[in-house]
Amino acid sequence: MPWTTRRNAGEKLPGPGLQYGKSGLSKLDFSSPALALVFGTAGLPHVLMRFYMVPSSKEARRSVVWAIWMIGGFYLLTLVLGFGAAALVGQEAILAAPGKANSAAPLLAFHLGGTVLLDLISAVAFATILAVVAGLTITASAIFGHDVYAQVVKQGDINPDSEVRVARI
Repeated sequence: MPWTTRRNAGEKLPGPGLQYGKSGLSKLDFSSPALALVFGTAGLPHVLMRFYMVPSSKEARRSVVWAIWMIGGFYLLTLVLGFGAAALVGQEAILAAPGKANSAAPLLAFHLGGTVLLDLISAVAFATILAVVAGLTITASAIFGHDVYAQVVKQGDINPDSEVRVARI
């Protein structure tokens, strides 16, 4: 793609955000996904663990500041990756890829670092998926052991060791 075409395409990048003013949707419709993104990230287990693992309220405030900086950095990184992929790889190449917009980061990795960086990004994505599935499995087994087995089947009359054994099974 010629450079002039890419440069002119850059003016259209913020275009999707403009749809909220033109199509009858209000700014409230735009703020809902933004709030879900912020609160959804704040509710992730590895972020919440920062609040539970502190010895005092002073350390809790310090931990919150760290979490805010990390979440802010994460959001800035996604912005850089998205615009970087659109500028370096090109919108047409991203939309032509099998995953469409979801393939922007792997395509950018391949463009910048070849197969080595693409392999690294793929390994991180795969490890993330495995970690999420493992966390959900552990959570589901703990819920079954505590809520279903202990409270429904045994009606609250259960030894904690039995509850843990059922959750492990």
